[in-house]
Amino acid sequence: MKPIPVKAAADIAREYDKRVVCVIALGADNRIYTATYGVEPDDKITAAALGEMFTLRAGGDLSRVDMFEDLPEYLKKKSHDV
Repeated sequence: MKPIPVKAAADIAREYDKRVVCVIALGADNRIYTATYGVEPDDKITAAALGEMFTLRAGGDLSRVDMFEDLPEYLKKKSHDV
């Protein structure tokens, strides 16, 4: 199954003037698919944390996650501490 592109979440943010967007979907393969977007670096951290929280809440398994992050290296550790 194809992942949801971050661009889809970014498009929603721009269209509806939102700072943080999380898109959660259930695929035909019964996997949870999540795409997150944040406008500013702190928003990106919030979006990543919410994406992980929503995925877990929906019964997803974070050990099976394919991550595509656009966070700068210095923010990656911080994003998982939120």
